[in-house]
Amino acid sequence: MAESEPHLRCIRWLLDAIEDVMRCKENVAYHGDMFWYWEKGNIRATRAPDVFVLFGVPMDFTRLSYKGWEFGGIVPSVIIETASKEQKKLLLGELRQDYERLGVEEYFAFDWSGKYLKKPLYGFRLRDGKYQAIRPAVDGSMLSQSMGNSFLRGARLLLQSKRKHVA
Repeated sequence: MAESEPHLRCIRWLLDAIEDVMRCKENVAYHGDMFWYWEKGNIRATRAPDVFVLFGVPMDFTRLSYKGWEFGGIVPSVIIETASKEQKKLLLGELRQDYERLGVEEYFAFDWSGKYLKKPLYGFRLRDGKYQAIRPAVDGSMLSQSMGNSFLRGARLLLQSKRKHVA
């Protein structure tokens, strides 16, 4: 769960931006702060990413949790975690390791406040089962190949597509 009002607002900005760029695409679901269960019958096999995007899963605004086995084992393609005091040690450690092990194609950690991580934006892409750091562009943005958009760092994290900027 969001730890503060600024943390919650960051999650909302991200979801709004993702909704703007994914709205016209079929079978793409995006959720925030929702439990993702990946192993049927094991309630401990769960995480609640700040934001996640699923390709091959229809959007359902009434979904209460995401149970991967109900959709053929599809795992999120993209996960974005936003830094907070409570989570700063987990972001580049345990969470990153879990998402890598589970096969999440891209993982981004964003420090909206500039207080918790050494850099404002970290990105990782899965290659041969291991995360490789995504190199930022000159402007500091990082491309999400899965979504076909770049993340720009700043006071708000922005998604940039070739067509428009979304805040």
